[in-house]
Amino acid sequence: MEKTILYIDDEKENLTVFEFSFHRYFKVFLAENVEQGMKIILENPVQVVISDQRMPGKSGIAFFEELSVSHPEIIRILLTAYGDIDAAINAINRGKVYHFLNKPFDLNNLKNILEKAIETYNLRKQNQQLIQELQRNNEALKEALSVSELNEKKFKNIFNTSMDAIVIISAKKNTILEANAICAETLGFKPAELQNRSILDIVPEKYRITLKERLIRIIAGEKVPLLEFEILSNNGETVYVETNSQSVDYAGEKAVLSIIRNVTERKKMQREMMKITIDVEENERKKLSSDLHDEVGPLLSSMNMMLSSLSHKPELAKFSEIISNIKHILKETIATVREISYNISPHVLNYYGLKAAIKNFFETKRGLIEVNFSSNLDSTRFSETIEIMLYRIVKEVFNNTLKYAGATKISLAVQITDNILKLVYTDDGKGFDMVHQKNAGGLGMLSIINRVSTIGGDYSIDTRPGKGFNLEITIDTTRI
Repeated sequence: MEKTILYIDDEKENLTVFEFSFHRYFKVFLAENVEQGMKIILENPVQVVISDQRMPGKSGIAFFEELSVSHPEIIRILLTAYGDIDAAINAINRGKVYHFLNKPFDLNNLKNILEKAIETYNLRKQNQQLIQELQRNNEALKEALSVSELNEKKFKNIFNTSMDAIVIISAKKNTILEANAICAETLGFKPAELQNRSILDIVPEKYRITLKERLIRIIAGEKVPLLEFEILSNNGETVYVETNSQSVDYAGEKAVLSIIRNVTERKKMQREMMKITIDVEENERKKLSSDLHDEVGPLLSSMNMMLSSLSHKPELAKFSEIISNIKHILKETIATVREISYNISPHVLNYYGLKAAIKNFFETKRGLIEVNFSSNLDSTRFSETIEIMLYRIVKEVFNNTLKYAGATKISLAVQITDNILKLVYTDDGKGFDMVHQKNAGGLGMLSIINRVSTIGGDYSIDTRPGKGFNLEITIDTTRI
């Protein structure tokens, strides 16, 4: 299948450079505005769209917001100038942007990002096909079961030859009535060993309540979404599975038919892609931070020195007040550039680790709100993926607390015990409706959920209007 990229930019020279640079690796479509771009999308199988943010008429973010509804499968990359960065970060969830890049972009870096974007597109497509296949298999099995003896041979054929694990669970006892060979192999048992075993015994304790409630809902006739969770097989291996279930009548009793797909390899790929995405983002942040600190900073400092020199010239005495005002503005600009540089890529995190970075972050916010921070990490270091992800999450929830919660106090604990890293963040603010927040597609909570889930961590969010906010994240650091 061809790798197809659409690039939208109102500057023709940028389109020419892009096509010349990438036509050997991808099938490139070009458009000078979003209207041309949408026409190309409607007529061609586009996998990735890169759009400039600032264009006459509709902006890149506004276009991506529409595209995320009409063509959610397309990977979206936003191109911004340095001055657009804050706006892009604040608005990025409107168009559910996969990545954003700064102008001028580095061609080699962009090629790597595009290759990973194509991989992500193919992975999502594959996941969608797997889900559809699971649903078809489930319907076929239910149909075979519904006609009892007439379709017994058909059922047994599907049951025994399926490439997915199939299990039938008693509604009364939650015990396994039937399990095919693939199911036994996935769980590390012999088929006979699964007979009459409680399904709750073979899932980790943290999933048992969720699974039990799910079985009750299925028996009641409720349609439930796919469930992804991990199990510890009988041979000690962690297996990630995705299950699609529905109620059936089996051997004269109510039961739950579940098709279980082993998605361990997919999960590993998602983790690797998340790591690559974080690496690419952080490399861009470091580059921008370095440019601000090493290039822009010295230029501003030089201007400040020159102004100081001018202020001592007698012939310019009548302009002393203007020069003084310019120096004051320049001093604030230098401080702002330093702050932006640090926020983009915090040096304390890079050199001293998570505890020091969080502590330093709270120090810069002293006086804004009461903060109680505790940690036993000391100088303990973790993988870059874990440190960056948790640091960004702390900043995200802290800023949300300041902007929206109306809170007076924040509590954060980050503890490590037997390789299990746990973060607990609480505020006493007004809270919010989590269901509404998810449906609204807010970047903050969805980003946290997606990132934590992708690296195999666990999370819980407890909040509701008038009841504050509590976030708990648990990560097994030996897996990352």
